[in-house]
Amino acid sequence: LAGYALPVRDLALSPDGRTLAVTAVGGFLVWLRDAETGALLHELTGHVFRVNDLAFTPGGTLLVTASRDGSLRFWKVADGSPAGILRLGWVDPLSFDVSRDGRVLAVGLRDGTVGLWAIPTG
Repeated sequence: LAGYALPVRDLALSPDGRTLAVTAVGGFLVWLRDAETGALLHELTGHVFRVNDLAFTPGGTLLVTASRDGSLRFWKVADGSPAGILRLGWVDPLSFDVSRDGRVLAVGLRDGTVGLWAIPTG
């Protein structure tokens, strides 16, 4: 994967191995790419500060991104469209994990706490 102005910060491979989600150091964009060819599928925009973490839900239909802007965003992998947003205020979500059933997020926050939130359906 060449052509990024900044070094890659984080990436995630979809459960079916077909889609790669990528974000750059200090970047607020996320790219969905074909894992085999590297072709750009979708550019996800919406965060206004850097993306700290990203992961696919177990079914692979959603990508979740956590940003220093105090939000977690949910994206439909099929078309890159927004599927929901969880606003935490200005509490910085550093990292998260998705439950095995794809229904709950455990989010590690900069203030040293961990929160649990439901993942939107639909």
